[in-house]
Amino acid sequence: MKIMTKIYADSFEDAATVQISIDQSKKANGVYYYHHGIKKFSAVSKEIILSCGSYDSPKLLMLSGVGPKNELELLGIKPKVNLPVGKNLQDHFGSFIFPITINSTISFSIERDFGIHAFYEYFSKGLGLMTVPSAVDGQAFMSTSDVKESGKDWPNIQIMFMPISPSKALKDVLVKALYLKPKVMSDIMDPYDGSDGIMLIPLIVRPKGVGEVTLKDKNPFSDPLIDPKFLHHSDDLKALVEAMKFVMKIVETKAFQEIGAKFTTIPLSECKTYKFRSNSYFECYARHMLGTVWHPVGTCAMGKKSDRKSVVDSQLRVIGVGGLRVIDASIMPVIVNANTNAPTIMIGEKGANMILEHWSKQHLICNYKEILLNSDKTKCYYVLRKSKKLVMKILE
Repeated sequence: MKIMTKIYADSFEDAATVQISIDQSKKANGVYYYHHGIKKFSAVSKEIILSCGSYDSPKLLMLSGVGPKNELELLGIKPKVNLPVGKNLQDHFGSFIFPITINSTISFSIERDFGIHAFYEYFSKGLGLMTVPSAVDGQAFMSTSDVKESGKDWPNIQIMFMPISPSKALKDVLVKALYLKPKVMSDIMDPYDGSDGIMLIPLIVRPKGVGEVTLKDKNPFSDPLIDPKFLHHSDDLKALVEAMKFVMKIVETKAFQEIGAKFTTIPLSECKTYKFRSNSYFECYARHMLGTVWHPVGTCAMGKKSDRKSVVDSQLRVIGVGGLRVIDASIMPVIVNANTNAPTIMIGEKGANMILEHWSKQHLICNYKEILLNSDKTKCYYVLRKSKKLVMKILE
């Protein structure tokens, strides 16, 4: 049977959703939002789809009373459903290995190469440096020794290759985007300003450390508190150091030596007490040159209702709340060991199919026997009036 659907959508600019309204029967019945500074309410007849990402989806749920009961009560928010919202935060992170200088102009310099000609080359011919996403020219995956010894060779390290030269512009970007210390960056980058070079970034893609997202207060316009707990688990630090030393071997290969690749001989000022390029030095280096690649997942984890770590079920419905789904990267129970863009698109596509499938079956009219015998009661959307009160009483 071919299902014909019509979609009517209103979009609001300068609008911010601040709370999901959940009635006494624990069904989501609308959203509160601010539009041009005025608080408004929109009711829903079917369901609400929450797709705010791994930071704002849990934030909105907790503001609505769905989350860890004790934490919500401390903030003066009335708990409606006790779920581990905001827990299980996982992300990819790593250390930025640079400057690695080279004696060839094949690398990309922001000041030298990023100008009007770069835009012209891309938009008129589809060529040039703008064809390289995020300046990442290549990637590699590897398993550290602990993973190999476990007998399950599932890569836990991703290495990004970026042919980008050290410069003041790059330094400013890294300081602002990754909150690296300006003095640390100046110490190692200023001596090589204007040189051609590359950057290698070993990443932990199967982290053992798990973070969390919590509320600062009950003000919906306050940013959530994000604690990723990078390097909180000792195994993550051990794996990252091994990956950093492997990167050093890459720099020493024949192919890299043919372009004069050389890692800086200037130690980080915070790590001068350690022997240069020793395990202790790289542990120190990792802590001071650590950054995310913005792949947060897991804060509204999917799982069985019986699992205390679960926030949504296999249909992405919030457990214990009717008419509410979460469809974004936050539902991943375990982070993938590669970039999260494609999996997140897949989640959106799969979620859309689930919604279409569910509502295509709501032409069914059920009597109380069908509801009681059907384990998936959500398929019976319309109930015969005579049996509705009896069914609701029995289901209570």
